[in-house]
Amino acid sequence: MTINNKALVEAIEWYAAQVADCRKRGLEGDTARAKLDRDGGYKARTVLQELEQYYKNSTETKDKT
Repeated sequence: MTINNKALVEAIEWYAAQVADCRKRGLEGDTARAKLDRDGGYKARTVLQELEQYYKNSTETKDKT
C-alpha cells in the first residue's frame, strides 16, 4: 500500500486556500467559510484515514519480519 501523495497535497492546499480566504470580508470570505462548513473536515479525515492505514500496514509488515 502506498500513500496517495496527490490527494494529501490537494487536501492541504484546499484547506490553506479556504482558511486564507475566510478572513476576507464580503462574498469571497463568505464563500470560503461556507465551503469549510460544508466540508466539515471530510477532506482531512479521508487523508488521515489513508495515512493511518498506511502506517498500520507498515508496522504490521515490519512485525512479521
